[in-house]
Amino acid sequence: FDSLQQRLHLCHISRLWRDRILGDPLIWNNVNVDIYDQNDLQWFEFLLDKTAEQPIELWVKFHSDTIPRISCQLLDLFVRTLAPHIEAMTIVDMFAADTDILSQDLHFPQLKRLHVTGSGKDPNRIELDLRAPLVESLDLYYVNFINPSSLLTPHLQHLTIFTCSPLFVDTAVRVFRTCPHLRNLSLDYMDFLTDEDATAPIRLRTPHMDALHMVGVDLVPAFHILQSIDLDN
Repeated sequence: FDSLQQRLHLCHISRLWRDRILGDPLIWNNVNVDIYDQNDLQWFEFLLDKTAEQPIELWVKFHSDTIPRISCQLLDLFVRTLAPHIEAMTIVDMFAADTDILSQDLHFPQLKRLHVTGSGKDPNRIELDLRAPLVESLDLYYVNFINPSSLLTPHLQHLTIFTCSPLFVDTAVRVFRTCPHLRNLSLDYMDFLTDEDATAPIRLRTPHMDALHMVGVDLVPAFHILQSIDLDN
């Protein structure tokens, strides 16, 4: 089903259809919500409860265009609503501009894909501090890393980092070493800092890598990153 409206419309066909639609958790495991205010959290809780602990694919967007900044109370309610279902999350796609939701040290034990977009106006505003030990695909746009090693895991195959907080080249390469199964790496418009006391580049073994993409990265850090990559294929 493409939308919540389609599912609700089917409930009006007959009592049999309503019971079937409302009683099948697989119909509700794709949760797509827009958060404007506290009233939207009631729908969010309703949708999560309908999943009945089935694997959940979550798309959520916080709309900061209607209010200057999402309130702490609203974020607290969102986290409390999310918490009982967090272990069932397999996909999370979140537009989190002007919120602190990603700095809550959340743990997603079954998460396979994470896509996060912060505020393009201020890439350091959205702090990222969550754990996803099984994540395979990670796309980060306009976020500020707190602990990058908590997300870059041995299972990671696809990684996109776009205009995020600056990283030391050595730090980036050391973290990437924990991802031996990387197939696609995209580093766009990133500020990489070079340490004058840095040692020789660490060889980064990526035998499965199919594509490396760097745009808007200064020549020196780009050279250091390329120099560190060891392709076996």
